[in-house]
Order: sequence, then structure tokens, then C-alpha cells
Amino acid sequence: MKKILGIIAVCSLVSLPAIAMEDHATMWADQLFKDADTNKDGFISKEEYRAYSDRQFKKMNASGDGKLTKDEAVEYKTNEMDNMHKMMMKSHMKMHKSMKDDSSGKDDDDMKGKMDMMDDKKSDMKPDTSEDTKTNTGNKH
Repeated sequence: MKKILGIIAVCSLVSLPAIAMEDHATMWADQLFKDADTNKDGFISKEEYRAYSDRQFKKMNASGDGKLTKDEAVEYKTNEMDNMHKMMMKSHMKMHKSMKDDSSGKDDDDMKGKMDMMDDKKSDMKPDTSEDTKTNTGNKH
């Protein structure tokens, strides 16, 4: 019996990353279609994707100089990943709330506390752009 439970536990752990990746991919695709499918026909045309790409470039180019630096790309992606993680946490909270039998709310309060801590640490995760730590990003002026 212990052997069967061990096999089930291992299989569960192996499948969790795949489920998380699928959730991430689905959430990414949902957001892509929300942002890029401007006529809401369920498809993204080449023209719609080009317009979306132009909007994304403008968001990433924080300096507004029309050239993307590696630091700008890193900062944008860090913020994007942080936002995606928050969306996944909210989704997890909703799922957990709908599944739990105990209506004490303690678990939800713990999760909200963790999300608040993530917000506090967000500024610590931004790339250091001081002159001492800048590296050659391949920009030629």
C-alpha cells in the first residue's frame, strides 16, 4: 500500500509542473487574444499582430527613444512575470475557496499576505541600472 501511495505521490509531483505550464500558456494566450484580436473574431490577423507588436514595443521602450535596451526588456519582462504570477495566485485562491469546506477564511488571509509580501519585494527584483553594474548590452550609438 505504501508503495502505491509513493508512486501516486511521485506521479502527482511530476505532473504539477506540466499543469502549471499549461495554465501559464492558456493565460498567456487568453491575454494575447484579449490584446491583439481587436475585431474579436477569434483570430489574430497578421495586421492585428503587427499593431499589437508595435504597442508592445512602445510599452517596453520606457525611454521612448525608439530603441529597446536590454535593461528595458528585462524590466518589462520582470513586471510581466510578476503580473502573471499575481493572476495565477488569484486564480489559485478562487479555486481553493470554491473547493474548501472550511469557511474560516484563514487560508485566504495567508494567501493575501503572501501576495502583499510579493508587492513589497517587487522593487527589490528590478534590475540594477546604476553605472557600476551596467554591462555592455550591444547598443551602438
